[in-house]
Amino acid sequence: MPSYDLAELRQQIPGLQSCTYLNTGTFGIMAQPVFDQLMKLMAEAELQGSPGYHEVQKKMRHTRVQLATLLGCHADELAFTENATHGLNIPAFGLPLGPKDTVLLSGEEYPICEHIFRYREQNGGPRLKFFKIEHNPQDTLENLDLAWDSSVRCVMVSAVTCETAVRLPVKEICDFAKYKMAWSIVDMAQAVGQYPIHLHDLGCDMALGGGHKWLHGPKGTGWFYARKEVIPQLRPMWVSHTALRDPITHEVFIPNDRRRFELVGRPYALFAGLSPAIEWLDKLGWSNIWHHQADMRERMCREIEKREGFRLLSPRIFEQSSSLVTFRMPCVDEKNVDAYVRDAWEKARIYLRASPLTGGIRLSASYFTNLEDIERLFHYLDRK
Repeated sequence: MPSYDLAELRQQIPGLQSCTYLNTGTFGIMAQPVFDQLMKLMAEAELQGSPGYHEVQKKMRHTRVQLATLLGCHADELAFTENATHGLNIPAFGLPLGPKDTVLLSGEEYPICEHIFRYREQNGGPRLKFFKIEHNPQDTLENLDLAWDSSVRCVMVSAVTCETAVRLPVKEICDFAKYKMAWSIVDMAQAVGQYPIHLHDLGCDMALGGGHKWLHGPKGTGWFYARKEVIPQLRPMWVSHTALRDPITHEVFIPNDRRRFELVGRPYALFAGLSPAIEWLDKLGWSNIWHHQADMRERMCREIEKREGFRLLSPRIFEQSSSLVTFRMPCVDEKNVDAYVRDAWEKARIYLRASPLTGGIRLSASYFTNLEDIERLFHYLDRK
């Protein structure tokens, strides 16, 4: 059991009162105290005109410092975005890459990652190439080495893959890219909030993620990180009010910090609302959260292994995976797993996530998951 009172905690998360929620990997559930603080921020920003808006902007600066501390980077290296996809577009379109260059992606990236770079390729940008990932980190690194050639100038990977929850050897991949004089981009959407992260120690050039998954913050909150040495190499897709113009030459200068990637006049209350979400989890203790999620994930894996015909698709070892678990069931049509997941919600109020790429079902073991959630899930699966 976690060090926090799980039963009391769940009472403060209204969304859990009406369903069994096992899909934090898509959207987290906000706790009532966090929601209440978010509403106060929204009221301050929207009901008091400019003075209220600028006060919330100050609070957003505090959020940036909190998030930078959690991620292990400097606050001026961290830009707020609307989501992880927004963050990925910044280097995809901002890096100086041409048609003779290659971007190397792992073979299991979130589909939008491929869409973005395919679009770049179709419009005179870099070519796209893939390397296969394995459950064994060393095998993944060998595949990376085999796929590499002299045209590769950037490698982009997920710290934890979205579909099968493979945890990639990110530090080794970034070190390899640096040795090859290529940029490295890491999608942290399924990592932050699941285990300790320190971006400076990982050595990645750029990273991105969101606040609405494992941080259980507001939807519409994301972040983009670039090492301070890399920021000037990224051409922004837009120019905002932080740009400066020389009154004599009329030359425009873009800041060489996170302001390079941010617009003004945005919903600052949402970004400031990440602060109470982080503080809510801080009070529970991150080590307590990570331990509990790993324990619930272990219990899910055991239940899967008990059942004849069930097949675990995620790595069995937590250190090679995360709090996500993907598996297949013998009675579920792999081509129509969405229908099964939809039935689970409509008939039993159990919220799962289909994995069409694998033909499986993905579970999320969150900080609020309890044994009753797991028992109820597998009781439902056994009936099918």
